[in-house]
This record gives sequence, structure tokens and C-alpha cells, in this order.
Amino acid sequence: MKHFYALTLSVFLALMIAVPSISLIPRSSGAGGGGLSITEPEFGSAFKVYMHEKNEVVTLSAEDYLFGVIAGEISFDYGDEAIKAQIIASYTFAMRRKEQRAAQPDASILNADITDDHTIDQNYLDEEAARSKLGSSYDSCRSRFSELMKDVQGLCMRYDGELILAVYHAISGGRTESAANVWGSDMAYLQPVESVGDLLDPSYLSTVTYTAQEFLQHLYEMDAGVSGTEMQPVPDASTVDCAAMITQPKCSASGTVLEYTLNSKVYTGQQIRKYFALRSANFDLTYSDGNFTFTVRGYGHGVGMSQTGAKYMAEQGSSYEEILNWYYTDISIEKYQ
Repeated sequence: MKHFYALTLSVFLALMIAVPSISLIPRSSGAGGGGLSITEPEFGSAFKVYMHEKNEVVTLSAEDYLFGVIAGEISFDYGDEAIKAQIIASYTFAMRRKEQRAAQPDASILNADITDDHTIDQNYLDEEAARSKLGSSYDSCRSRFSELMKDVQGLCMRYDGELILAVYHAISGGRTESAANVWGSDMAYLQPVESVGDLLDPSYLSTVTYTAQEFLQHLYEMDAGVSGTEMQPVPDASTVDCAAMITQPKCSASGTVLEYTLNSKVYTGQQIRKYFALRSANFDLTYSDGNFTFTVRGYGHGVGMSQTGAKYMAEQGSSYEEILNWYYTDISIEKYQ
């Protein structure tokens, strides 16, 4: 049998040398998509990734790239179906970005398909960083990932024929949020759904406490940042009626703070989340004994798939198809082509 495999490999290598590879380039959002490529891999089989700290572009196979994303985004203690769901979501997100940047190259990222910067695209860990995070379990995690990848390789999500913006977050507030309430643009497949598994997670609730003086400092920094004006002098907290600053926020049905009036000025929950370093914009604010305390529900923007919710669904026996169809409304799961 070993001789048979050796002979087969020899024939395959000889053919690879003798015959140039030909692949079809599938549809893309850019003009001129389609046609034959003699030297390029299939459009969805590799990614040019901009490494923002090194300011360089590396070309990775889809499997290598997605392993780095999974290593960076979730834990390998998730069930198989949750990891499969994450692979498809991450692949869909990356392919949408790749199509967009094929149509409109971005010189700021050296014309790459996608970045490793989670503030722009999605998190990616290179091999060194993944080994550092996973430690002695790296090889077993990589092997497990490769097996799971076989079941979902090339699968993506579409809505009305187009790749979806497959966003995801760590923990919802118990109900996911609409894209309209977070980013101001409604997307039919990014609508609120219940995510009860998040409520059971020990990291569901977090608190952030500031002294009155610290709170005022952050407030005045936020005011300057939001208005684009010079920061005004911060008053002494002892001269301010801090208790009177607590007001009733305007919230979405999912609990996200849409508007909060502080010091007679209206801010969005997303702005407050940013300037006060909160895990999400789903929060309550109280004042007592000279301190302001944020009680925060969930972690992340709250739109799309909750990773913790997906983990819970997988533990309850849900398949990756069921998980994705729960968090992304009316989508289809199909091979990229």
C-alpha cells in the first residue's frame, strides 16, 4: 500500500509540473469578475492579509487564515458545531471584504484583501501568536480545526444572492441588537433575536466604577471628542450636583442605550461605551457615595451571532446550520462560487 501511495504521489507531482493549473474566478462585486486565471488560485481559496503592526502583506490559504481567526476570536473549548458556525461566519466576512477591496483597492492596507486588525476587520493570530495563546494544546487544536474545516470548507452565507456582513460578538445582553440601532443602517438579516445562553455566562455582567472626579474627566473628554472642539476645564466634583446627572436613557428593545443625557448634552450609548471603556452599550448608570457605577450587560456591539450564544446552542444539540439561521435572518448557506 505504501508503494501505491508513493507511485500516486509521483504521478501527481509530475502532472503538476507538466500541466499549468487553471482555475475559474467566481463572481465578485468588481467589474470584470469571472474568466480564466492561469497563475492565481481560486478567488476564495487564499487571502492577502495586511499585518498592521509589521506593515506588510502575507498570502495565506483560506484554512491557515481561518485557523488564525478562530484562534484569535474564540476558545477551542467550544463545541464542534459552534466552531463550524464561527468558521462560516468568519469566511463569509472575509470574502465580503475581499470582494469589496477587489472592486476598490485600499492603498492604506497595501491593497490587501483583509487586515489582522479587529478594529477594522476581524482578529487574526499568526502562528507565533497562536502558539503562544494555545500553548501545549496548539497541535491538537490545529488538528481538530482541520477536521472541522472539512465539513464546512468554502461555505458562506448569502442574503438575496449577496454575501452578508457576517458580524458577530462575544456576549449579547440576552437579546441581540439590530444593525440599525448600532450603526444606523438597517440590514434585513441583522435583526434582534433572543440569545438566552448569554444570560447564563459568568461574564454576562460587568461593572465599571469611577470616582466623581474621574467620571467628570471622562465626560469632558467625550464632549470634546464628539463635538470636535477643544476640551473645556474639568470642574471640581465637589461643586457639581453629581446625583442630578443620572437620567433615564432611551434604550432599544434589546436594552442597548441609544441616547443618554449627561450634563445637558445627549450622547449615544456607543459613544459612552467608547469613552468610559465599557464592554457594551447595554448598561445602567448609578451614583452613590461619591462614585458613578456602570453595570454592563454583554460584551461587544451585540449585532449578529453571539459567540457565547452559539456555544450554548451547540451544547444543547443545535447544528451549525441551526445556529447560523437563528442569528442571521433569512440567509442561505452555500458554497462560494
